[in-house]
Amino acid sequence: SYVSLPDLKEIKVYDSEVKAEWEKIALAIRLEYTDYAQLYDENAVVELYDSVNIDYSIAQESMDIVSEDLVTALSHDGEDVIVGSMTLIEAYSHPTDSSLDTRSFEDQLLGSKAGDTLQITVTFPDDYIYTDENGKETDDLASARCTFDVTVNFICRGEIPDLAANLISNYTAEMYTTVAAYRDYIYAYYRSAFAYDAILKSATLIEYPEEELYNARLNYMTSVIGSKYSSVDLDEEDVQALYDTLYDQADAYAKQAVFERLVLEYLFDKCNVELTETSYQGMLEADYRSRYYEYYMYYGVTTMVGYESYFGKENLVLQYKYQKLMDVLASYVTIVSE
Repeated sequence: SYVSLPDLKEIKVYDSEVKAEWEKIALAIRLEYTDYAQLYDENAVVELYDSVNIDYSIAQESMDIVSEDLVTALSHDGEDVIVGSMTLIEAYSHPTDSSLDTRSFEDQLLGSKAGDTLQITVTFPDDYIYTDENGKETDDLASARCTFDVTVNFICRGEIPDLAANLISNYTAEMYTTVAAYRDYIYAYYRSAFAYDAILKSATLIEYPEEELYNARLNYMTSVIGSKYSSVDLDEEDVQALYDTLYDQADAYAKQAVFERLVLEYLFDKCNVELTETSYQGMLEADYRSRYYEYYMYYGVTTMVGYESYFGKENLVLQYKYQKLMDVLASYVTIVSE
């Protein structure tokens, strides 16, 4: 074995943390179905859960931090954001130091008025991935500290409804029709998700399978070069220089990816997770149908065979086994009730 783990029953998941996630989701649903009305009182200030219409753009002092494309992508007029919900940017003013101001982008609008101009500074998480409107991803913003120029156009406020069955039914497209049923689903999901995170932290690497590590490193570098330099005419020397430049980044990515795959294989065995060809085909069809429009629009994938080919069967099998693992993992660890 390449990894070792403690007895799974030694892993503890605290329902207080699961409850906190449920409360965030419940609030987000209530806010989504709030009827907002514009405030015309010129003295009104932004309060928690207000919907605020803003113009924002990268400030001059942050122009050299991000690419020209991102400067354009992160500049919008007439954007509606809800204070207290992180609807715009998942970044905080000081995300890693709890002794400092840790307000989100939206929360820094608190106390402002319509017509105000202000600057908002946030630091993006280390693992932040920005996805553009065409589905292209970049990690250029990871760890970046950026300042935005913001203008408050107007403020809207509404009465937030109680969480009720009709909201849950609408929000989940009738997959869940009661608050209790959806709450149970969320609790089960986060118990397993937190269990998995705790297991990853407690797992010990014995050694890497060198061939897999090499392939993962190579695949990462090839993917980055292909996505960033596809329109550039590169000769063999240019490509080698890029590989050399990307090596450390690719090595870190590969080690984490391979480590997680090893832990998953260990858990599949411990939790008796299997995937028959019939189950695989059923999950593939459901996955393809639920994502058809997205992948047709972005990548031109129009058939289930094309979908499988695009992602690779080996990757899809791992993904579907992970989904099955999440259905049972919480039952193998210790849940500490509130």
